[in-house]
Amino acid sequence: MSRGAGLQKTYNLNEMQEIRPTPHLNLEGIREIACYEPLDGTRYRYFVCETEDRYKGRCPYCGSAVFHSNGYAPKERLIHDINTGVTQNDIGIKMRRYLCQGCGATFTQPIASIADSRQMTKRLVEQVRYEAFKMDFLTVSKQHRCSDSTVEKIFDEYAAELEEEHKLNGIDAPRV
Repeated sequence: MSRGAGLQKTYNLNEMQEIRPTPHLNLEGIREIACYEPLDGTRYRYFVCETEDRYKGRCPYCGSAVFHSNGYAPKERLIHDINTGVTQNDIGIKMRRYLCQGCGATFTQPIASIADSRQMTKRLVEQVRYEAFKMDFLTVSKQHRCSDSTVEKIFDEYAAELEEEHKLNGIDAPRV
């Protein structure tokens, strides 16, 4: 089942048709398996994906490099991506789970192109950052299918980064 936050309808895969050949997202760490669009002509695409490679990092809880694959998470992770023209794009990712032999924790593989603690790609976060300086938060949120509070948080984080950068460069600009 797929749903874009800005869409009025939730689609089941039996209400969608597969696009062949599968378009590429060009996102690091993600392999496209299939892509679907609604039969009713709505400008929406749902990509079914999986992580590209086995995780070779460390346990995020204890730092151990000794862990093994523990199947997949029970649900796909729904991620919003940038629009392609007026077509909204969502990604459903089958997330591999790992079991740490050091601390016993279960964790999923981090994906380089997905923003930490957000249900969106890093490139969508960058797009929201850019547009939040040019448009009001509500307009940006509707355009990218996220809440205006999410846009505000992304804006505030970026403003704090810019302020810190100015301090490091010795620029003491007045706050607005």
